Amino acid sequence: MDGHCQRDLNRFKLICPVCGSPLISGEKTVSCGNAHSFDLSRKGAVNLLRSSGKGKHHGDDKTMVRARTMFLSKGYYDPLSEAVDEMLLPFLKDGSPVIDAGCGEGKYTEDLLLYARDYGKELSLLGVDISKEAVSALRGRTRDISAIVASTSAIPIKAGSADALMCIFSPLFPKEFSRVLRPDGVFLHVVPLENHLIELKEKIYEHPYLNPPPDSCIDGFELIAQKDLSYSVHLRSREDVAALFQMTPYNYKTGRDDQSKLRSLEELDVTLAFGLFLYQKESRR
Repeated sequence: MDGHCQRDLNRFKLICPVCGSPLISGEKTVSCGNAHSFDLSRKGAVNLLRSSGKGKHHGDDKTMVRARTMFLSKGYYDPLSEAVDEMLLPFLKDGSPVIDAGCGEGKYTEDLLLYARDYGKELSLLGVDISKEAVSALRGRTRDISAIVASTSAIPIKAGSADALMCIFSPLFPKEFSRVLRPDGVFLHVVPLENHLIELKEKIYEHPYLNPPPDSCIDGFELIAQKDLSYSVHLRSREDVAALFQMTPYNYKTGRDDQSKLRSLEELDVTLAFGLFLYQKESRR
């Protein structure tokens, strides 16, 4: 494993998912003092996910990861990425440890890294995702970001070891996020707003539904900034329409008859609508 990511893994103070003891990164493994050892993949990621059933698949599969990677490379979500970076960077300093909880294939993680570099800040970024395929894609994207396969409901990191955390379209675990953040750490939550992808839904469903309105109140955190971002994009090809659909949960919740309605679409204008909520960890009195 390259020295940069080895230092970052140690900086995040990983803990053993079996016994909770500190993990130390070596050349090919990370291990604890109780002889629990975890192999590093060829790309330098480590799987710290506790098994919950033989053969059970966790998180996004290859089809979803591939679709998301392709679609996001077209720039359709770049305004969202820019908004995330602009909200987070003022709270980060050179060397800040930052966790991307539910990092997926790493688009937003890498964008934050590059954005910070433009302002002279080198961040220590750690991507955490339950999907092995997603974490592998992140490490294939860049070796400058450390990555672990783990559940964001139980991040195997010592308490208080991160300056910031971002959770973009991923499950929310406030108590766990509070645990891994330092006392004045910040947390950015991004959710789809009511009209997000409404035109795509209209092409599929007889009765398309709106997303539920977001609740900005999260126990243990103070809301310090909020931004709504909404814009329309023109999907220029059948492949782009298909990739957008495949990277969403609708792909697995929709029957074949409804899915077939998208195959005839050569292009589509669609609304992208996001809510960005920036929180600071509340201090205990």
